[in-house]
Amino acid sequence: MRWLRFALSSTVVALMAVGLTLPPLAIAAPDDSEPLTFVATSDSHYVSSKNLDRIDRNKATIERMNDIPGTPWPEKLGGGKVGKPRGVLALGDLIDDGDKRDETALQWRHFEKQFGLDGTDGLLKYPVFEGWGNHDGPPIGNEKFGFSARSKIKERNPIRKQAARICNVSENGLYYCWNWGTVHFVQPTCTRPVLKFLHGNQEIPADASALMPTATLRVVSTAGSPEQEYRLRH
Repeated sequence: MRWLRFALSSTVVALMAVGLTLPPLAIAAPDDSEPLTFVATSDSHYVSSKNLDRIDRNKATIERMNDIPGTPWPEKLGGGKVGKPRGVLALGDLIDDGDKRDETALQWRHFEKQFGLDGTDGLLKYPVFEGWGNHDGPPIGNEKFGFSARSKIKERNPIRKQAARICNVSENGLYYCWNWGTVHFVQPTCTRPVLKFLHGNQEIPADASALMPTATLRVVSTAGSPEQEYRLRH
């Protein structure tokens, strides 16, 4: 497991499923009061008929995430103990076959059984905030075999909002955001986005953005999700 520790103040964190294999991350971000700790993972790729050992590997990953509180931070990152995570960010490719007869619904049930929703209804002990990736099936209404993983995500978002775990949901019900302390999280779930750094509305190389006192990150989706812009300040 990789460990990252950041100092964040009033910050926007954009979460996107880009079809990459991202190892679980434990990230602590101090706000005005106490450290903010959360975990990020992706590409669980739950299966239903082949490579079933993957389900056990996901179970082992979740159990390790459950055991994170109290784990020592490496000394080179400042030492101390990792706090209890506020939640787990699942950044897409939740299942392996998003539109396959007799497979997709079972794969989703595996995801729900292990990850749950609110930290009490599955193996995972923390709330989960999932987005979809390219393996999670076509847009709602375009599925061929009567089951849509994206529809299931859409059904879960009003439950999150009613429980005050998120603060807003997009009109199509798929994209959402929430606040943990002074950190604002956005789950746009854009597959294969195009990222552009802008200064004065002119595109600049990504490595040059570090030299600018202010810059804009523009996320242009190629898969139907809305374009997003985030202002960055050093």
